[in-house]
Amino acid sequence: MHAELDKSVPQIGAPQVWDAGYTGKGVTVAVLDTGIDSGHPDLAGKVTAETNFTDSDSATDHVGHGTHVASTIAGSGAASDGKYKGVAPDAHLMNGKILGDYGVGYDSWIIAGMEWAASNGADVVNMSVGACCGADGTDPLAQAVNQLTAQYDTLFVIAAGNSGEGGIGTPGVADAALTVGAVDKADQLADFSSRGPRPNDFAVKPNVTGPGVAITAARAAGTTLGSPVNDYYTTADGTSMATPHVAGAAALLAQARPGLHASALKNVLASTAIDGGYSWREQGTGRVDVARAVKQGVYASAALDFGSLDTAQTPVERELTYTNQTNSPVTLNLDSALEDRQGKPVANLTLSAATVTVPAGGEATVTASIDRANYPLGIFGGAITANGGGVQLRTAVGFGQFGAKDVTIKVTDFAGKPYDPPTGVLLIQDTYNHDNPLGFQAYGLGTENGVATAKVPAGTYTLMANVGEVDPSTGIFSRVSLLMKADVTIAADATFTLDAATTVPVNQPAVPRDVAVRSHVGSLIHQSPNGSSYESTWADFAASGKALPVFVSPSRSAAVGTVSLSDYWLLAQPKPLKAMPNYPDYYTDAPAYSYHLAFGYPNGIPARIQHKVKRGDLVEAPTRYHAENPDAVIAVSELAMPSHVSQGYFYYPYMMIRPGDVTQYYLADSQWHWLRNITMWTHPEQVQSNPTFRMSSGDRFMDSQAGTRRDLENWFDAPLHVGTVEVADNFLDYYQKNTSDVGRSATYARGGADGNEFVPATELMDNSPGHSTSDGIGGNWSEEWRGGGWASWQMWNAKTGTTLAPDHKYSSDWPVFHLSAEPATYRLQQDETYPSFADGLFGTRPKSTTVWTFSSKASNAQVPAGYNCARLGGGNPLTDPSADLTCQFQPLIQLRYELGLDIHNRAPSGRQHHFTIEAGSHSGAAGRAPVKQLTVDYSTDGGHTWLKGTVAGNPKDRAGNQQFSVRVKLPRLSSTDGSVWLRVKAEDANGGTVTQTIQRAYLLK
Repeated sequence: MHAELDKSVPQIGAPQVWDAGYTGKGVTVAVLDTGIDSGHPDLAGKVTAETNFTDSDSATDHVGHGTHVASTIAGSGAASDGKYKGVAPDAHLMNGKILGDYGVGYDSWIIAGMEWAASNGADVVNMSVGACCGADGTDPLAQAVNQLTAQYDTLFVIAAGNSGEGGIGTPGVADAALTVGAVDKADQLADFSSRGPRPNDFAVKPNVTGPGVAITAARAAGTTLGSPVNDYYTTADGTSMATPHVAGAAALLAQARPGLHASALKNVLASTAIDGGYSWREQGTGRVDVARAVKQGVYASAALDFGSLDTAQTPVERELTYTNQTNSPVTLNLDSALEDRQGKPVANLTLSAATVTVPAGGEATVTASIDRANYPLGIFGGAITANGGGVQLRTAVGFGQFGAKDVTIKVTDFAGKPYDPPTGVLLIQDTYNHDNPLGFQAYGLGTENGVATAKVPAGTYTLMANVGEVDPSTGIFSRVSLLMKADVTIAADATFTLDAATTVPVNQPAVPRDVAVRSHVGSLIHQSPNGSSYESTWADFAASGKALPVFVSPSRSAAVGTVSLSDYWLLAQPKPLKAMPNYPDYYTDAPAYSYHLAFGYPNGIPARIQHKVKRGDLVEAPTRYHAENPDAVIAVSELAMPSHVSQGYFYYPYMMIRPGDVTQYYLADSQWHWLRNITMWTHPEQVQSNPTFRMSSGDRFMDSQAGTRRDLENWFDAPLHVGTVEVADNFLDYYQKNTSDVGRSATYARGGADGNEFVPATELMDNSPGHSTSDGIGGNWSEEWRGGGWASWQMWNAKTGTTLAPDHKYSSDWPVFHLSAEPATYRLQQDETYPSFADGLFGTRPKSTTVWTFSSKASNAQVPAGYNCARLGGGNPLTDPSADLTCQFQPLIQLRYELGLDIHNRAPSGRQHHFTIEAGSHSGAAGRAPVKQLTVDYSTDGGHTWLKGTVAGNPKDRAGNQQFSVRVKLPRLSSTDGSVWLRVKAEDANGGTVTQTIQRAYLLK
């Protein structure tokens, strides 16, 4: 689908307005976002003021989001010969950077930016930002919108959010905001576009929609947002893209109708919108049509919000105003239609008149009324239409009632006193019905003087809160209580108490050796009958060396849903703690041993929580953390996920250590899936800043493995190399159960819409099975390497020599190549050159070239379990069956090196060096064949001289791959350049080959 600005801008009628002489000239639009690349040709001379409210070093855009938005509003299209011109190309822009270089920002940054924009003359403020979800308009961001609109007469145009039925984000829920949903080029509502109404009072949100699917606009220099088209443009989706279309429309309208107040701009754009056939809570009044808005001259109120009818004793009335800015009176015929949440017609509202004449240059009002007696419990809305004299107007309507009960929740501390300072309380409606929702599934409440209040429908609820108590003598936390009440029935107004004095301690488990706590995470998880999970979590990373005491509410098994406790401990040999200079944490030398323990209570929490762990309960996992930089710091982060809940899991507990050998003990328990993320920083002073490097893996420690010892596991052992990862067999069921993560992306794979697209691998791997820079486990930090251009690919038909052109149709980070529909043999070359920022991480900083030949033919076979086809355009088939595509691994030979290196990736010089190389294609590859032959050449003088290594005997079979024993004779260190280069060639029984040359593969000592 393509809806570039050359299509989406005409879609809202902007060219007709330009033809009438209005291009946004003299109007100022503030873009509050990730910054703007003011050096982009489309934005040259556009930015008249800028301020950075973040912790970034400048107001420029390092994400790409703000630049894309800015050019949609006012871009000149200079880099595309005018093709990608913005909606209001002559408007001025203000650049308020409120989101940092990772695309997030604090409320204080955002509010400061809003105040700056409004007080410095912005006519319109574009905010393609938001916090999801469920806000009711009383939060600080929404209140700031209302206050600043009233004070400065500034129109805030704000994205509805991309959460679908998850609800509208703040500040888009603000009364004064013109809140924008998204449609595609055919005016079809985008699946991701957040639906309303606003919680509690059922106010109309979003107010309008705009084009927000596959929008091509300016690309900030050095960024990879969306799907880049070229150096100057990229394509992206979201209500973030729809919002600047509407902000640009507001700029055109402000020039065409000087003197219109912010509220009038909102009313004009909303009441003249085009009905897309969607409900009031999906589209508001419809898709903005700025041509109609400018031409028509008559407008109406954007929305009539009747609120909650629960306490209404008489019919509720609202005044509907029609305004005529023309020189002739206009007579309008009025009509209305209302429906419930499912779209079924319901009783109509009452209008005081069926027609209304609006005088020239004047106003007329009509009274609309609703009687609660005509409606059952539920959510209702629709539109009031007005037509006549060539005028077409729509006003959205929203209201509801859910039999609200007044609930008071008191939170008391360990001494039984009201808990202060304010804390959050989660009130979960377990009898919530998605098909006919009353109220909301979860209410996030805040306490004042230890008390929270809410109006909720009758039903069965669970109450949760997290209380951290402060020692008055020190001013720091002394204990943490995770509070909960399950199976709470609310049939009338009621008061409940969450009392920390009734909690029980979560005791540190006893283990065989002397330990100190490095991390402790307690997670109280409630899972509703529909599978939705809610957590109250305390994560203590023990910077001081002592974990805070954690207490939890004991509970019998929940009758409705489940209430569970997940309890994770990372205990390690006591070592002196060393402070991080620029980060509030500590690190140690590598401990000789550590314990990684996860305990779970699937439904119900006992009154005594104490575990004694014996050696026979554990899996011993010797581990070596390598780093060529002796100053490096390793963050060992783990996510333990219980199988007894579908989604709930911990934050990442961790310990920070120097490189070294650690004997790690894991509790053998098949119910836990472990996601491990190991991050390397160059130095303690550079923690949380570049350069960094992270690898991940998934693992399980089964009941049957209790008391056993694993082989040595190496992290970051040289040489790093490209490949496609193998998911551990015992981890596959994690992907089969988890609908939010359907596995690792298949690479070296064939598939796509026509079955003939091939995608190479982009992940880097060390040499332990399952380790890689990750796209599916624990985030994807390999993007910073791909974005730095570290890899390049070339591909040919091996028989004809025909070059296959790379196609970045799915991402700028990786290409796909289009293969023949007929069986053929191909040659693929991948070159890897590590980016310059890797110097501080890798003393080797290897450069490699790998060339494969392999045969391939089309197939309809499904991708193996544990993998997905996302790199070839596939989606999540568990949540979107229409996105499911087939793909198959191809038989490219991968090499894995077991070099037996020390922690700094060095081998002894001046002697023979024995090591192994494992060769074979992915276990799920079509046409896989055993590797029959392997040769090794090596160089110790920078590639000037190559020697032959000795490959001994026949290879050993290892999990379907072949393992070859290799021997090389290394000269004394003084006769080398300090490193070993490797050139490995292998061939399988089907004639597939690989040649891999790695410069500075490992170091010598």
